[in-house]
Amino acid sequence: MRRWALRVAYLGLGYHGFQRQPNVVTIEGRLLDALHRADVIENKNLKKHRYAIAARTDSGVSALEQTIAFSSSNTPNLNQINSYLPNSICVWAIAEVSDEFNPKSLCYSKTYEYHHYQGTRKLNLSIMRESAHLLEGTHNFRNFARYNSKSDQRFERMLFSVEIVENNPLVLFRFTAKAFLWEQCRRMVGHLLDVGLEKTSPNEPNGTLYLLSNECEYQVTKPTAVPPDGLLLATTNYEGIHFRSASYSPLKKIKFLEQLSQDLFRRHQVAEKMRKRISELRSANLIQNISQRV
Repeated sequence: MRRWALRVAYLGLGYHGFQRQPNVVTIEGRLLDALHRADVIENKNLKKHRYAIAARTDSGVSALEQTIAFSSSNTPNLNQINSYLPNSICVWAIAEVSDEFNPKSLCYSKTYEYHHYQGTRKLNLSIMRESAHLLEGTHNFRNFARYNSKSDQRFERMLFSVEIVENNPLVLFRFTAKAFLWEQCRRMVGHLLDVGLEKTSPNEPNGTLYLLSNECEYQVTKPTAVPPDGLLLATTNYEGIHFRSASYSPLKKIKFLEQLSQDLFRRHQVAEKMRKRISELRSANLIQNISQRV
Protein backbone atom coordinates (compact mmCIF):
# COMPACT_ATOMS: atom_id res chain seq x y z
CA MET A 1 0.00 0.00 0.00
CA ARG A 2 1.07 3.59 -0.68
CA ARG A 3 0.56 6.40 1.83
CA TRP A 4 -1.35 9.58 1.07
CA ALA A 5 -1.95 12.93 2.75
CA LEU A 6 -5.01 15.04 1.93
CA ARG A 7 -5.79 18.69 2.63
CA VAL A 8 -9.36 19.16 3.81
CA ALA A 9 -11.32 22.42 4.10
CA TYR A 10 -14.62 22.59 5.89
CA LEU A 11 -17.16 24.94 7.38
CA GLY A 12 -17.82 23.76 10.92
CA LEU A 13 -21.33 25.19 11.32
CA GLY A 14 -23.91 22.45 11.81
CA TYR A 15 -21.40 19.74 12.76
CA HIS A 16 -20.56 18.26 16.17
CA GLY A 17 -16.86 18.93 15.70
CA PHE A 18 -14.35 17.13 13.51
CA GLN A 19 -13.85 13.83 15.35
CA ARG A 20 -16.28 11.04 14.54
CA GLN A 21 -18.82 10.22 17.26
CA PRO A 22 -21.75 7.80 17.41
CA ASN A 23 -25.23 9.12 16.59
CA VAL A 24 -24.18 12.67 15.64
CA VAL A 25 -23.01 14.26 12.38
CA THR A 26 -19.30 15.16 12.33
CA ILE A 27 -16.83 16.32 9.68
CA GLU A 28 -14.72 13.18 10.06
CA GLY A 29 -17.75 10.93 9.86
CA ARG A 30 -18.79 12.41 6.50
CA LEU A 31 -15.18 12.37 5.27
CA LEU A 32 -14.56 8.72 6.14
CA ASP A 33 -17.85 7.77 4.51
CA ALA A 34 -16.77 9.54 1.30
CA LEU A 35 -13.35 7.84 1.33
CA HIS A 36 -15.07 4.49 1.81
CA ARG A 37 -17.52 5.10 -1.04
CA ALA A 38 -14.61 6.13 -3.27
CA ASP A 39 -13.01 2.72 -2.52
CA VAL A 40 -9.95 4.28 -0.88
CA ILE A 41 -10.34 2.94 2.66
CA GLU A 42 -12.45 0.44 4.57
CA ASN A 43 -14.38 2.61 7.03
CA LYS A 44 -14.59 -0.16 9.65
CA ASN A 45 -10.93 -1.12 9.43
CA LEU A 46 -9.04 2.16 9.89
CA LYS A 47 -6.12 0.49 11.71
CA LYS A 48 -5.32 -1.35 8.49
CA HIS A 49 -4.95 2.01 6.73
CA ARG A 50 -3.11 3.68 9.67
CA TYR A 51 -5.48 6.60 9.40
CA ALA A 52 -4.34 9.76 11.25
CA ILE A 53 -5.21 13.46 11.49
CA ALA A 54 -3.33 16.69 12.17
CA ALA A 55 -5.76 18.26 14.65
CA ARG A 56 -9.15 17.91 16.30
CA THR A 57 -11.46 20.87 16.03
CA ASP A 58 -14.47 21.57 18.23
CA SER A 59 -18.09 21.93 17.22
CA GLY A 60 -18.52 25.02 15.02
CA VAL A 61 -14.81 25.45 14.23
CA SER A 62 -13.82 25.59 10.54
CA ALA A 63 -10.61 24.64 8.74
CA LEU A 64 -8.75 25.47 5.56
CA GLU A 65 -5.80 23.08 5.95
CA GLN A 66 -6.89 20.17 8.08
CA THR A 67 -4.56 17.32 7.05
CA ILE A 68 -5.33 13.62 7.16
CA ALA A 69 -3.21 10.63 6.12
CA PHE A 70 -3.87 6.98 5.32
CA SER A 71 -2.38 4.04 3.46
CA SER A 72 -4.29 2.55 0.55
CA SER A 73 -3.87 0.16 -2.33
CA ASN A 74 -5.90 2.54 -4.51
CA THR A 75 -4.88 6.02 -5.62
CA PRO A 76 -7.35 8.61 -4.26
CA ASN A 77 -9.29 10.58 -6.86
CA LEU A 78 -10.16 13.96 -5.33
CA ASN A 79 -12.95 14.67 -7.80
CA GLN A 80 -14.62 11.39 -6.92
CA ILE A 81 -14.20 11.89 -3.15
CA ASN A 82 -15.66 15.41 -3.38
CA SER A 83 -18.69 14.08 -5.25
CA TYR A 84 -19.60 12.12 -2.10
CA LEU A 85 -19.12 15.11 0.24
CA PRO A 86 -21.55 17.91 1.14
CA ASN A 87 -20.72 21.41 -0.09
CA SER A 88 -19.47 22.39 3.36
CA ILE A 89 -16.53 19.91 3.11
CA CYS A 90 -13.91 19.90 0.36
CA VAL A 91 -10.81 17.75 -0.22
CA TRP A 92 -8.68 20.12 -2.27
CA ALA A 93 -5.08 18.86 -2.33
CA ILE A 94 -3.10 15.60 -2.16
CA ALA A 95 0.48 14.41 -1.64
CA GLU A 96 2.09 10.98 -1.67
CA VAL A 97 4.11 10.70 1.54
CA SER A 98 6.52 8.29 3.20
CA ASP A 99 5.21 5.24 5.01
CA GLU A 100 6.19 6.83 8.35
CA PHE A 101 4.28 10.08 7.78
CA ASN A 102 2.06 11.14 10.68
CA PRO A 103 0.20 14.43 10.13
CA LYS A 104 0.11 15.26 13.85
CA SER A 105 3.64 14.49 15.08
CA LEU A 106 5.40 15.70 11.91
CA CYS A 107 3.50 19.01 11.73
CA TYR A 108 6.11 21.63 12.66
CA SER A 109 3.55 24.42 13.08
CA LYS A 110 -0.19 25.07 13.07
CA THR A 111 -1.85 28.46 12.72
CA TYR A 112 -5.30 29.22 14.05
CA GLU A 113 -7.12 32.46 13.24
CA TYR A 114 -9.99 33.96 15.18
CA HIS A 115 -12.24 36.57 13.57
CA HIS A 116 -13.90 38.82 16.16
CA TYR A 117 -16.59 41.37 15.34
CA GLN A 118 -15.99 44.37 17.57
CA GLY A 119 -18.84 46.57 16.34
CA THR A 120 -19.02 49.83 18.28
CA ARG A 121 -17.04 48.50 21.25
CA LYS A 122 -13.58 49.92 20.60
CA LEU A 123 -10.70 47.86 21.89
CA ASN A 124 -7.39 49.10 23.26
CA LEU A 125 -5.23 47.30 20.69
CA SER A 126 -1.96 48.64 22.08
CA ILE A 127 -2.36 46.98 25.48
CA MET A 128 -3.80 43.87 23.82
CA ARG A 129 -0.61 43.51 21.78
CA GLU A 130 1.42 43.94 24.96
CA SER A 131 -0.44 40.99 26.50
CA ALA A 132 -0.14 39.01 23.26
CA HIS A 133 3.64 39.42 23.35
CA LEU A 134 3.70 38.03 26.91
CA LEU A 135 1.87 34.91 25.71
CA GLU A 136 4.60 34.14 23.18
CA GLY A 137 7.29 31.64 24.14
CA THR A 138 7.18 28.55 26.35
CA HIS A 139 4.70 28.68 29.23
CA ASN A 140 2.38 26.58 31.31
CA PHE A 141 -0.98 27.33 29.66
CA ARG A 142 -3.06 25.41 32.19
CA ASN A 143 -5.18 28.50 32.91
CA PHE A 144 -5.94 28.94 29.20
CA ALA A 145 -7.17 25.40 28.65
CA ARG A 146 -10.15 23.17 29.26
CA TYR A 147 -9.04 19.90 30.81
CA ASN A 148 -10.04 16.85 32.77
CA SER A 149 -8.80 17.28 36.33
CA LYS A 150 -8.45 13.48 36.66
CA SER A 151 -6.04 13.18 33.72
CA ASP A 152 -2.30 13.52 34.02
CA GLN A 153 -1.99 16.17 31.31
CA ARG A 154 1.01 18.35 30.50
CA PHE A 155 0.17 21.99 29.91
CA GLU A 156 3.50 23.36 28.72
CA ARG A 157 3.38 24.62 25.14
CA MET A 158 5.56 26.89 23.02
CA LEU A 159 3.62 29.64 21.30
CA PHE A 160 5.70 30.86 18.35
CA SER A 161 3.74 34.03 17.64
CA VAL A 162 0.54 35.95 18.39
CA GLU A 163 -0.66 38.62 15.97
CA ILE A 164 -3.57 41.03 16.33
CA VAL A 165 -4.71 42.80 13.16
CA GLU A 166 -7.55 45.34 13.01
CA ASN A 167 -9.69 45.33 9.89
CA ASN A 168 -12.76 47.32 10.95
CA PRO A 169 -15.25 46.16 12.05
CA LEU A 170 -13.28 42.92 12.59
CA VAL A 171 -10.23 42.13 14.68
CA LEU A 172 -8.14 39.14 13.58
CA PHE A 173 -6.18 37.09 16.12
CA ARG A 174 -3.53 34.75 14.68
CA PHE A 175 -1.80 32.09 16.84
CA THR A 176 1.05 29.87 15.63
CA ALA A 177 2.51 26.93 17.56
CA LYS A 178 3.44 23.28 17.07
CA ALA A 179 0.53 22.16 19.23
CA PHE A 180 -2.33 23.67 21.23
CA LEU A 181 -4.37 22.62 24.25
CA TRP A 182 -8.13 22.09 24.21
CA GLU A 183 -9.84 25.51 23.86
CA GLN A 184 -6.49 27.29 24.27
CA CYS A 185 -6.94 29.67 21.33
CA ARG A 186 -10.51 30.56 22.24
CA ARG A 187 -9.57 31.26 25.86
CA MET A 188 -6.55 33.35 24.84
CA VAL A 189 -8.86 35.42 22.63
CA GLY A 190 -11.30 35.76 25.54
CA HIS A 191 -8.51 37.05 27.77
CA LEU A 192 -7.12 39.45 25.16
CA LEU A 193 -10.61 40.89 24.64
CA ASP A 194 -10.90 41.46 28.41
CA VAL A 195 -7.58 43.29 28.23
CA GLY A 196 -8.77 45.30 25.23
CA LEU A 197 -11.95 46.29 27.09
CA GLU A 198 -9.71 47.24 30.05
CA LYS A 199 -11.35 44.75 32.41
CA THR A 200 -7.84 43.60 33.28
CA SER A 201 -4.26 44.32 32.21
CA PRO A 202 -1.02 42.39 31.74
CA ASN A 203 0.15 42.96 35.32
CA GLU A 204 -3.07 42.99 37.36
CA PRO A 205 -4.47 40.08 39.40
CA ASN A 206 -6.01 37.75 36.83
CA GLY A 207 -3.92 39.55 34.22
CA THR A 208 -1.70 37.89 31.62
CA LEU A 209 1.39 37.38 33.79
CA TYR A 210 -0.71 36.09 36.68
CA LEU A 211 -2.51 33.57 34.46
CA LEU A 212 0.82 32.30 33.16
CA SER A 213 2.18 31.89 36.70
CA ASN A 214 2.34 28.33 38.00
CA GLU A 215 1.69 29.64 41.51
CA CYS A 216 -1.97 30.50 40.80
CA GLU A 217 -3.13 27.25 39.18
CA TYR A 218 -5.90 26.55 41.69
CA GLN A 219 -6.99 30.09 42.64
CA VAL A 220 -7.61 31.74 39.31
CA THR A 221 -10.70 32.68 37.32
CA LYS A 222 -10.00 31.25 33.89
CA PRO A 223 -10.71 33.34 30.80
CA THR A 224 -14.01 32.52 29.12
CA ALA A 225 -13.73 30.74 25.77
CA VAL A 226 -15.15 32.86 22.94
CA PRO A 227 -17.73 31.24 20.60
CA PRO A 228 -16.21 28.62 18.26
CA ASP A 229 -17.70 29.83 14.97
CA GLY A 230 -15.06 32.56 14.58
CA LEU A 231 -12.16 30.08 14.76
CA LEU A 232 -10.36 28.73 11.67
CA LEU A 233 -7.55 26.16 11.44
CA ALA A 234 -5.70 28.13 8.77
CA THR A 235 -2.46 26.20 8.17
CA THR A 236 -0.71 22.94 9.02
CA ASN A 237 2.92 23.01 7.87
CA TYR A 238 5.29 20.15 6.97
CA GLU A 239 8.89 19.89 5.80
CA GLY A 240 9.36 18.51 2.29
CA ILE A 241 5.69 17.69 1.59
CA HIS A 242 4.41 19.12 -1.69
CA PHE A 243 0.65 19.03 -2.08
CA ARG A 244 -0.95 19.31 -5.50
CA SER A 245 -4.45 20.66 -6.02
CA ALA A 246 -7.43 18.82 -7.43
CA SER A 247 -7.55 18.55 -11.21
CA TYR A 248 -10.66 20.68 -11.34
CA SER A 249 -11.93 23.74 -9.59
CA PRO A 250 -14.66 22.63 -7.14
CA LEU A 251 -17.08 25.20 -8.53
CA LYS A 252 -20.10 23.86 -6.66
CA LYS A 253 -18.37 24.23 -3.31
CA ILE A 254 -16.97 27.65 -4.16
CA LYS A 255 -20.44 28.84 -5.17
CA PHE A 256 -21.78 27.49 -1.89
CA LEU A 257 -19.26 29.57 0.07
CA GLU A 258 -19.97 32.64 -2.05
CA GLN A 259 -23.68 32.26 -1.41
CA LEU A 260 -23.05 31.80 2.31
CA SER A 261 -20.90 34.95 2.40
CA GLN A 262 -23.64 36.92 0.68
CA ASP A 263 -26.28 35.59 3.06
CA LEU A 264 -24.19 36.45 6.12
CA PHE A 265 -23.43 39.91 4.75
CA ARG A 266 -27.13 40.59 4.14
CA ARG A 267 -28.01 39.44 7.64
CA HIS A 268 -25.27 41.64 9.07
CA GLN A 269 -26.56 44.67 7.16
CA VAL A 270 -30.13 44.09 8.37
CA ALA A 271 -29.02 43.58 11.98
CA GLU A 272 -26.77 46.66 11.86
CA LYS A 273 -29.63 48.78 10.48
CA MET A 274 -31.91 47.56 13.27
CA ARG A 275 -29.27 48.21 15.93
CA LYS A 276 -28.68 51.79 14.72
CA ARG A 277 -32.38 52.56 14.43
CA ILE A 278 -33.20 51.18 17.88
CA SER A 279 -30.32 53.24 19.35
CA GLU A 280 -31.68 56.36 17.63
CA LEU A 281 -35.22 55.71 18.88
CA ARG A 282 -33.97 54.98 22.38
CA SER A 283 -31.94 58.22 22.43
CA ALA A 284 -34.91 60.21 21.12
CA ASN A 285 -37.18 58.64 23.75
CA LEU A 286 -34.74 59.49 26.53
CA ILE A 287 -34.53 63.10 25.35
CA GLN A 288 -38.32 63.31 25.18
CA ASN A 289 -38.66 61.92 28.70
CA ILE A 290 -36.14 64.45 30.04
CA SER A 291 -37.98 67.28 28.27
CA GLN A 292 -41.30 66.21 29.79
CA ARG A 293 -39.80 66.19 33.29
CA VAL A 294 -38.35 69.66 32.80
